[in-house]
Amino acid sequence: YNFGPGSYIDPKYLALHHVSILLGDEVEFGFTDMTIFSRRFELAYVNPFSFLKTVEHSLNDRDNGLLGAHVRWRIVPGVEVRAQALMDDVIFSRIGTGWWGNKFAWQFGAFWAAPLGFRDLDIAAEYTHVEPFMYTHFNTQNNFTTSGAVIGSPIGPNSKRFLGKILFRPTADLSVELTASLVQHGENMYDSTGAIIYNAGADLERTVSSDAENAASYNILGGRRVNSLTIDGSVQYELWRGIQLYARVTDRSVTYSEGTPASPQATPYRLITGGIRATL
Repeated sequence: YNFGPGSYIDPKYLALHHVSILLGDEVEFGFTDMTIFSRRFELAYVNPFSFLKTVEHSLNDRDNGLLGAHVRWRIVPGVEVRAQALMDDVIFSRIGTGWWGNKFAWQFGAFWAAPLGFRDLDIAAEYTHVEPFMYTHFNTQNNFTTSGAVIGSPIGPNSKRFLGKILFRPTADLSVELTASLVQHGENMYDSTGAIIYNAGADLERTVSSDAENAASYNILGGRRVNSLTIDGSVQYELWRGIQLYARVTDRSVTYSEGTPASPQATPYRLITGGIRATL
């Protein structure tokens, strides 16, 4: 590939169908099918009444088809649970065997407004699980990314995330938010020259590349284990309508289970920001 000014970059497209069904105000569920394709524009994907995975199969399986579903249930006023899942390239007979081609991601969480009668307080919790090799494709131009960034969960493949959030609004003008996020990730392992030692399914740009990798069994968080804990706190005060003062502190700590490697892929940081924000 050529990069830089004047280089040619193949076009990339996303075709997506989504339907949501509401059962009153309390329950919602939906289904999504989508296909990522590149290099050419395919008219077969334009039909809004087609099942995109079937169309992709009829075109010799050269594109990247995915299926998704979601559900939301408001149990009682102020308490809501949500879940969503994404599936790619599943062979049901191989579920539970650790086969790399069965790629899943799912997320579920809960939101509680005014817990235990505290009217100015909201709390939320969420769990995200992304299997190895999720979002990847044998043609890297068709992986689940745009401009190098994943379209799905930002934690990437071969990862788990536990997240908790508290939002406190003591007045109409003042809000305080605190978020804690623990990401567990299994990294690919490389030698000092950059050559792959163990492919754990953690790289968006790399799928299996040998018969041995194809025959191997993969488990979530395989490879080099790293935990990243991020604490984020922010305060916002509205001086006038549309004019806010804000301050934010983010601290990220990183721990490798077997000691920090010479060239770590995850790094700690601390970021402090503040200023005035205008909303037009």
